Amino acid sequence: MSPYLYMLAGAIAYAVLNAIYRRWYDATAGDVDALGKANHAQSETIGRLRAENAALKSLVVDNSLTPPMTQELSNEQAIRDEIARGRMINAIKLYRESTGVGLKEAKDIVEAMAATSKRGINAFTPTTVDDDRIAELVRSGNKIAAIRDYRAATGVSLLEAKEHIEGLERDLK
Repeated sequence: MSPYLYMLAGAIAYAVLNAIYRRWYDATAGDVDALGKANHAQSETIGRLRAENAALKSLVVDNSLTPPMTQELSNEQAIRDEIARGRMINAIKLYRESTGVGLKEAKDIVEAMAATSKRGINAFTPTTVDDDRIAELVRSGNKIAAIRDYRAATGVSLLEAKEHIEGLERDLK
């Protein structure tokens, strides 16, 4: 074969490979642009979610939600009265009317107010605990009655009452 034929074959192979490469490059360039746009959209979503997360974290105090201080709660006492009566739905409605927040946020905040008010009443209301009766129940082995009576007198949680009675039991031995 003549050297010119080799050169012609090489030129044709180069042209074919160049055309294939151009088609591949054009096809993937569109994909790269689409991926870049999707990445940008995801970055915006991540930024929005981080801002929402920071806003929610600002509401958390002692692992419970508290109402935002920027919103004035005109009928807070009425809401607390509804919570005390066990009318959570009415309390949520009143909170939504006062603040204009959504149902989920109002529900979370009213539930947090209920938990806070329950803790507040227990923490600041003086209670009388019949220590002799509870000690006698512990000595007689009636731990369940001792926990029940301690909870009724103090209003603490079941876990707190159990831990207190178990501590008392250790002290009495």
